[in-house]
Amino acid sequence: MKKFLPLLLLLCAWTPIKEPKTPQDVQTNFNAVYDEMHSKYQTKSIVNVKDFGAKGNGTTDDTSAINKALQSGSIVQILRSSSFYVISNPLIMNVSSVTFQGIGSPEIKEITAGTPGIKISSSNITVDGIILTGVQHASANIPEIAIISSAPSSSNQLNNITVKNCIISNWGEQGIFFYYVNSPKALNNHVFNIVYSGIQGRMVNHADFSNNEIDNLGPGDGGVLVAISITGNTTQAEVPYMGVISNNRIHDLLYRYGQGILAEPCDSCSITGNTIADVGFGIGLESQLTLLSYNNSVTGNTVVNKKLTAYANRISGILVGGTDANTMNSGNIISGNNVFGYGTNDPSGYGAIHLYYNENTSVTGNNISSAAVYGIYLLASNRNCNISGNNISSMTLSGASAGIATASVEPDFNSLIDGNNINVVGANGILVSTNTTLNIGKNYIHTTAIADITGNNTYAVHEFLHRDATTAQFTGTTNETQLRISTISANSMGKYETIRVIAWGDKAGVSGNKTIKLYFGTTAITFNAAANDQNAWRVEAEIIATGATNTQTIYWKGWNGTTMLSGIVNPTEDTTKDLPLKITGTLANTGDYITQRGFIVERF
Repeated sequence: MKKFLPLLLLLCAWTPIKEPKTPQDVQTNFNAVYDEMHSKYQTKSIVNVKDFGAKGNGTTDDTSAINKALQSGSIVQILRSSSFYVISNPLIMNVSSVTFQGIGSPEIKEITAGTPGIKISSSNITVDGIILTGVQHASANIPEIAIISSAPSSSNQLNNITVKNCIISNWGEQGIFFYYVNSPKALNNHVFNIVYSGIQGRMVNHADFSNNEIDNLGPGDGGVLVAISITGNTTQAEVPYMGVISNNRIHDLLYRYGQGILAEPCDSCSITGNTIADVGFGIGLESQLTLLSYNNSVTGNTVVNKKLTAYANRISGILVGGTDANTMNSGNIISGNNVFGYGTNDPSGYGAIHLYYNENTSVTGNNISSAAVYGIYLLASNRNCNISGNNISSMTLSGASAGIATASVEPDFNSLIDGNNINVVGANGILVSTNTTLNIGKNYIHTTAIADITGNNTYAVHEFLHRDATTAQFTGTTNETQLRISTISANSMGKYETIRVIAWGDKAGVSGNKTIKLYFGTTAITFNAAANDQNAWRVEAEIIATGATNTQTIYWKGWNGTTMLSGIVNPTEDTTKDLPLKITGTLANTGDYITQRGFIVERF
């Protein structure tokens, strides 16, 4: 015993032990230290599927050999072979803490239609670096899933299932499916040629689906195709929580109802940095019957459509919706996204960013271009939402189209529309439905058609209707000539509302009078009629609706270069019709010039 005493003393120094008093105490302490050190430092067992008889020759059925390996080691390696590994039934991973590791990207082919590739029913499982190819059955109504991990219920979940660096193709229903899994991960996989769904998590918490590429899903069986989805079940307790869907590349779901990312519903999830191209729906954040989506963020995504040219197929870039006016999504953030080429051409259809049954939802700082009808569409009963700081451009349809629109299906209340930059051709800037109460702040609207808010509503307004700093100049005629014009749309000017006009420019030539006028409808205000001057000019006017439709007061002041003029007029213009608001000039001599350099129209 004496010659082993130094070793025992050294080992005993690594773990708390009681002072030995008998030979039995010494043996007990030794066994405790050995067990602890063995448990802490033993190496994981590594096995190779070929050691269990797998051939990888493209003809031999390797199902049994691979399954034996999966029961035998904590790291099960499958090496790239001269051909592929054939399986006719699922590979079963029912032992916990096992990694199935591909070396050199080996390929496994399932030859039996309607059969899953890998079935996982234990926790702490990793599938890494494998090419998994199926038969691709023509129907999505069969359980042909490449990798499925499932538990029986929320009270008996699996934990820590990871699928990474895999190539998955030609499966009839889904690529990767997690069911009742806590902390599932799908990372850096390429999933393509799947009939129905690329990656799905159902009743999952703390999911991380990142850096995957999903493409060419379909044709499906008439149902919705979804590249990546997180969905719930029947109770609010089973709503997915704290999931991340980030930096994925999704493209070519060339079917009307193909959807890039769907969270239905989700709680405190993040959808960020994804690139989605040529799908029917880009991103959906929705409720599921009475199950709601709360406190989620959809940020920094790019959703682009160039291939789906038919308006009926390019439905919505980002859609956020609840169930009804009593079951509303809340607290979601839609910010910093780029949406190009979305929205149907049906006025009752979808906007590029589309909202219905939401409260306390923020839509800010998004860039929207080439939308079909509506840039941002508040369809039904959105309350206390913030629609601010968005850039909407390159809309070219006429009629009921608008940069931002609300619908009268179920009116919107107490939402803020402020600081949006709307540059559209042939469309309304902001189109507001009847019976709607909104706070419309200072928006920046430029349009060649209806540079106005339209609709008969109750709203607080301070916004730019028209801003133009381009130069308009004329010479060579003594006729009255229009310089700049805007339009106050029919029924858009309520009682006690004010339109403010600011215009400025300069004059050149010394040969005669230069007369400049401001028109509101047919009412003209002459504020410059000076002869032989070459000075700057400026006019400001406030047009106040003192009656319901046909009584106004205009307070104006003008600078003709040397003298400040001012006055009050009382028009009786019919505001139920479109009214021009314009600047004109008249020269006494054809050799002189009048130039307008700016024109601003504001609503208060």
